[in-house]
Amino acid sequence: MILMVIILIILMMMMMMMMMMMMMMMMMMMMMMMMMMLMMMMMMMMMMMMMMMMKKKKKKKKKKMMMMMMMMMMMMMMMMMI
Repeated sequence: MILMVIILIILMMMMMMMMMMMMMMMMMMMMMMMMMMLMMMMMMMMMMMMMMMMKKKKKKKKKKMMMMMMMMMMMMMMMMMI
């Protein structure tokens, strides 16, 4: 009897652990999806910036500033990923 109960408890615990693992996996997947979305958004922004840069060829200083901004964005993305 006692053995049966112990076995049952162990099984329950295992089930709980499995459920928890599943939940964690789901959460991780969601997070990854969110990160991907963010990355896509950032990339779009970068593209826009690049387009703007290409359009405005007169001012050289602005280009450098934009480049700096892009670098910063990239750094931020890297930080987010980690």
